[in-house]
Amino acid sequence: LIVVLSFPVIFMTDAPETPTRLSFKVNKTPQQEMMERVVSPLHPKDLALFQDEEGEFLPISQWKGVFVSPRGEVVKIHWFRMFTESEELDIQAVPDTVTDLSVYGNNLSMQSYGLNDLLQK
Repeated sequence: LIVVLSFPVIFMTDAPETPTRLSFKVNKTPQQEMMERVVSPLHPKDLALFQDEEGEFLPISQWKGVFVSPRGEVVKIHWFRMFTESEELDIQAVPDTVTDLSVYGNNLSMQSYGLNDLLQK
């Protein structure tokens, strides 16, 4: 015996007169979080390459020069002469799935590569 009940549902809201953008945090993958950390030291002008109009990070699959496997893992990063205002990246945060990393022509400092720490020891 199957009984189907139906009844009207009424939703009442005090909706604002102007539409607003819903703000919520999407669950980020560890790869997304690591890549955001990699670019976090960038100057805002360069950081904007990886963000939408509201300043939220784009999914890493949409980042220029970032190659993502079908499993959603970053496997290659090719950032040739992309950054004009920055001298640093957090290279130590690059996911261990990356097998090809090239950041040639960006005038990065030794700090980006973690070399300052090695030289100070």
